[in-house]
Amino acid sequence: MKILITGKDSKIAQELLRRLKKNKVVAYNKAELDITDIAQIKEVVIKEKPSMIINCASLNDLKQAESNPEKAYAVNQYGVKNLVNISLDYDIKLIHFSTNYIFTGNQTEPYVETDRADPLNIYGKSKLKGENEILNSPDLKYLLYRTSWIYAANDDFLISELKLNSGQSQASYYPASALATPTSVSLLIELVIRSIKKNLTGIYNVSCSGFASQYDFAKEVVKICGINIKIKAKTTTDSDNILTPRFAVLDNSKISKDLTINIPEWDEELKHQLEKHDN
Repeated sequence: MKILITGKDSKIAQELLRRLKKNKVVAYNKAELDITDIAQIKEVVIKEKPSMIINCASLNDLKQAESNPEKAYAVNQYGVKNLVNISLDYDIKLIHFSTNYIFTGNQTEPYVETDRADPLNIYGKSKLKGENEILNSPDLKYLLYRTSWIYAANDDFLISELKLNSGQSQASYYPASALATPTSVSLLIELVIRSIKKNLTGIYNVSCSGFASQYDFAKEVVKICGINIKIKAKTTTDSDNILTPRFAVLDNSKISKDLTINIPEWDEELKHQLEKHDN
């Protein structure tokens, strides 16, 4: 099986390349393959002849999406539509990543795959439109993953910031009101690879178990790494006046059941990742 990965420079794509290095994999960054250009996609597919496309190309920046909605929809909706059409034309299975930001965050229980989506911002709305391009194509072979708060222990701004500020006298403040599930990119890709090997299809929430705020996450990083810094909670309004879900927690029981695997709590996984990368 030959796999084509788009969005080569993303965290998800880089972890896929690391884990799939024994497979036939080709990866393209945005400069090499712009998914908003269907002619480019077709040219690459004819050249590479993949049996699977893993789409890691996405516009994820909330501020950029709000300031340039046309670009957000071009990438997150119409780029996905192009991949869907090419996948149908060439009988290719499409793997795509969406987000917990398609939900309003008004629930008090984790969101399951069948819950109604009602995004608050342009990023979430454009990602939901991309989902619908896939879900409204009944003949498409696909896996659609909704993800939550993806981090890499060796490449995460918050973790790096805490380590850099170790020993400073003033406290560091982190938001405590918005809740989601920190999920390592390593665990995400482990579940993706397992589901590909098991030939799963459909839509899945993929995240660690439990939930946390940035404040909770920062406190846990400090505890695990022994960082000398005071962490305090702050109540915040949405940054830059961009509405975001207050409770963007995904229920991962479907993929846990279908893969017959126990998915760890977010703090257990964080400890595992930080200890692994610090050694």
